[in-house]
Amino acid sequence: IDSTGKIVIEPKYYRVGQFSDGLCNVTIQKDTFFQNAFIRTDGSIAFFTDYKNVGTFYNGRAEVEINEEVCYLNKKGEVVINTHFPYSSGRFFEGIAVVWSGDSSKYIDTIGNTIRFFKEMNSNNFSEGLAIVQENGSNFYIDKSGKKKINLERQDLTYFDFSDGLAQAVIAGSD
Repeated sequence: IDSTGKIVIEPKYYRVGQFSDGLCNVTIQKDTFFQNAFIRTDGSIAFFTDYKNVGTFYNGRAEVEINEEVCYLNKKGEVVINTHFPYSSGRFFEGIAVVWSGDSSKYIDTIGNTIRFFKEMNSNNFSEGLAIVQENGSNFYIDKSGKKKINLERQDLTYFDFSDGLAQAVIAGSD
């Protein structure tokens, strides 16, 4: 429906996601099998896809799983990034996604360029241009170029994302 309550796209799909970046992931039932596709806001099909674990579009990219690796599609349904990592944050936050394996992680941009690589797991997303990371037991914030932006005086605290210019810092294990 649109914002007035008028039905814009008739209910005809087995499953629907949410619209984001002008596209919505839907599942179409055809006799005994199911087909995944992305539709536009007018209901027309943008493209079909057979990939596993298809995500929502953010920053022009949607996450999919190919051979147990995180990959990203463009709005034409073409694979434009293969991260060679099995796990991700699920989407691009402020144009940057974090992907990881059991022992390393990296931040990538929407083209697939590595912003920063870590020999440890870091799975924090960008918020207000910063992401909290840990390297060699030390916590700090990086900017979108991957450079250290904020060195933290207290390493005994747990740090969170920025919101309205502030980030929560708590004593580990407490509220």
